[in-house]
Amino acid sequence: MQADTKKAARKAQREHWRRAAVAVISATRRDADISQEELAKRLGWSRAKLGSVESGRRKLAFEDFPMIALALGIDPEKLFSRVAKW
Repeated sequence: MQADTKKAARKAQREHWRRAAVAVISATRRDADISQEELAKRLGWSRAKLGSVESGRRKLAFEDFPMIALALGIDPEKLFSRVAKW
């Protein structure tokens, strides 16, 4: 029973971090007045892929986070700090 509770708690925590990262990325992009089209181009992605990531339909890969930060013109540590405060 306790293992199931811990597993559920870890799953909830992962979901929180995923939602926070997506929300911060999307807000940072809008605050910088960068369109999805432009950010996708900088990343070498389709606009549809970026839209799916921002909407939560597609999971954000851990290794994509620093690339996205740099494409937004922000230090990855600073972007992660925003996620941690979300």
